[in-house]
Amino acid sequence: MNTLRLRTALGLAFIATISGTMPLTATATQPYPPSTKPSVQVGPTASYRYPTDTPGAGLIDKDGSFHVQQSAALYGANDVREWAFLTGNTFDDLIPDKDLNTATNPANPQDRNDDTRGAAITR
Repeated sequence: MNTLRLRTALGLAFIATISGTMPLTATATQPYPPSTKPSVQVGPTASYRYPTDTPGAGLIDKDGSFHVQQSAALYGANDVREWAFLTGNTFDDLIPDKDLNTATNPANPQDRNDDTRGAAITR
């Protein structure tokens, strides 16, 4: 069997395993009541409303809230460079997280999530 066929077969076997027979659950450092325990489910594909040049990475905060962190780092001298945070129950119902998106470093207010270039210094 050539390498491409082997990789394809292994990939399909992995997808079949995780999509139908092996439940995926995420656990947090703090115990949660069973009704609020985070979980991961595979369903039909949907469009992603907030694409940037880096894929969003999901995370569960210590309070149990679900967030996605991604960045935008366009290449022109005046283009956006920022961390973008989204929150919701699933990837399908995410909305921008205004508090995290506008957060600043208390020790240096010019270090901001919504402008990582230090634009406050150069403008």
